[in-house]
Amino acid sequence: MAQSNSPPSDLTNVHQGQLGNAIAKIVEVVADGLRHGHFEYSISCKIGTGGRREMTVAGGLSHKITIPESELPR
Repeated sequence: MAQSNSPPSDLTNVHQGQLGNAIAKIVEVVADGLRHGHFEYSISCKIGTGGRREMTVAGGLSHKITIPESELPR
């Protein structure tokens, strides 16, 4: 399998706003876990008021990101 020379942040350039922030946070916590050599994370989501998605990335720390429905991919 070919190795990509692109930095992980390039994966988030497709999305902007809170959705982009959510994807960037996932990439950040996985990269941090890989640097430490071990990790376990969970990602959960629920629909909040106004159709917003409330995503939580939980591990050593929890990160909650609210994504407006208007930013969801169609």
